[in-house]
Amino acid sequence: MKQSSLTMEIAIWAIILVPFAYLAFSWNQLPDQVPIHFDLKGEVNGWGSKFALVVLFSARLC
Repeated sequence: MKQSSLTMEIAIWAIILVPFAYLAFSWNQLPDQVPIHFDLKGEVNGWGSKFALVVLFSARLC
């Protein structure tokens, strides 16, 4: 039972950390302003700094 619990915890942490790793890897390639909100048509109606992506990713953890 303990081994499957450990495996599950490792998998969960991997799912949580992968977006942050991808963001860190692609940070220098991002523009200073990035779209952070879209309307129902899929058009951008909100912009933010690339630092806003860190906040948005962190909000997923709550």
